[in-house]
Amino acid sequence: MDTFDTFVTTRSSIAARRLCIAIAEGRADAPHLLVLHGAPGSGKTHLLHATRHQALMTNPSWRIAAVSMADLTAELVKAVRVGSVEALQQRYGMIDLLFVDDIHLVAEKPATRLMIVSLVQSWISRGARAVIAGDIRPQMPWWRTHALRIAAHNVRIAGLGCRNDSELRLVVHGLAAARKLMLSEPQISTLVGQFSVDVRRVVGRLNSLEARSLIEG
Repeated sequence: MDTFDTFVTTRSSIAARRLCIAIAEGRADAPHLLVLHGAPGSGKTHLLHATRHQALMTNPSWRIAAVSMADLTAELVKAVRVGSVEALQQRYGMIDLLFVDDIHLVAEKPATRLMIVSLVQSWISRGARAVIAGDIRPQMPWWRTHALRIAAHNVRIAGLGCRNDSELRLVVHGLAAARKLMLSEPQISTLVGQFSVDVRRVVGRLNSLEARSLIEG
């Protein structure tokens, strides 16, 4: 299970983790909108799951929903087609805490982006909170602009990633430890090299090693 305890924290991700905990605990100083960004495998989805898990335990009366950008886009397209956008806004308006992953999928869809911003504005204007996450490319940080347009509310943007090989090594060690894998330093070094290219490949490799260790007993 993805929790705050199993999240491998580096200097680059301390702020993101701290903000997610504040939201999960319902603190007064928690942002109404938190935008998490980083490369694939940097821990965005882990933090979304951890925040949702903690929020469900801390605030059981909250109405919490999690949706992928692909599913939310499909809902929006259908609502526009049948003329039920207002009903969609009202339905999501009942939610206290919303999580949206893979927001980058609409980076090249201006009309959809504007509808998403409108929905987010309607959610947080009544005190609800939202955490959205997506990959980032420096030449297209479009959600920064849109998020900051919601000027009447508390908006925070936090990046995730590793600044150097030391942080990469720390993360790989953490991922291996979570799977109770005892890896040699050469194995760790190999994974660190792969991590900088494709984190998900490293996770896949660790999952394979974990499966093999379970089979071999």
